[in-house]
This record gives sequence, C-alpha cells and structure tokens, in this order.
Amino acid sequence: MFSLRLSHDAHGEKFEEAYNHFLQYIQQTSDAATYQRVMANPDPGKALIEWYEQGGHIQGAVEQGRNEEEFSRQLAERDRQVAQQVRLQM
Repeated sequence: MFSLRLSHDAHGEKFEEAYNHFLQYIQQTSDAATYQRVMANPDPGKALIEWYEQGGHIQGAVEQGRNEEEFSRQLAERDRQVAQQVRLQM
C-alpha cells in the first residue's frame, strides 16, 4: 500500500493514531461500509486521514457507548424479570 506509506511519511504520528483508531473502530463495529470507503479509495492513506480528521474515531466510540448502554439496559431488565420470578415462586 504505497499510499499508506506516503501518508505515514507525510503525517507521522497523526497517521499512526488515525490508523490505530481505524483498525480498532473496524474491529469493534464491523463497519464494512466505512472500511470499503477508505480502503477502496484511490488514495486510502488520504481517505484514512480525512476519516480521522472528520471524527470517524469519535463516532465509533459514541456508537460503542450506545451499544454498551443498551446492553446494560437489557441486562438490568432481565435482572428485574428474574427477581420478579423468584418473588412469585416464594
């Protein structure tokens, strides 16, 4: 990936942050559309930096937080249902 190497040379630490956040985001969200949009771009290195600068990594964290919040709500609801069933059996 020549473009990625050029972007790394041009942006250094910023590119490394963007790349690491991108990989983490893709692993956590399985967002195939974003992955394809960046990697199928004629200049994926530039597209990766743009994704990062536009807050793609932040959006991923927000989505993950929403998913975790929803999961916590589901667990709490299940706990309430189990507690109610136990009370009914007593």
